[in-house]
Amino acid sequence: MGRTNFRHKEQRKLLWRRQGGLCYWCKKPTRLLKTTGGPIPEDAATIDHLDSRLSPERGKHKGEWRHVMACSKCNHERARAEDMALPRETQHERSKRHPTNIMRAALIDAGAEPPHESQH
Repeated sequence: MGRTNFRHKEQRKLLWRRQGGLCYWCKKPTRLLKTTGGPIPEDAATIDHLDSRLSPERGKHKGEWRHVMACSKCNHERARAEDMALPRETQHERSKRHPTNIMRAALIDAGAEPPHESQH
């Protein structure tokens, strides 16, 4: 495991204990996962930024505690809401860079039909 992954794992454990295992946003119980790969359950503990990616405050608080532990569901919903607040051109550029969309575009270019996204 790389040094960064180890730090994230330790930070996630620390946040999980500090918050009593509850998601910062919805206050529901979460679980710490020991393995990676495959689908991430909605109740998986994840590290989330306290400040939105769109907030002018993001990055201004050097050395302050600016992360929280959030369930995967809240973390992803919050990120999606932030993305939807961006101008359409920015959304489009960001989606083109997403690894899943790059793979889909390559499959289409090669004449193959890309897999359909599953509905959650």
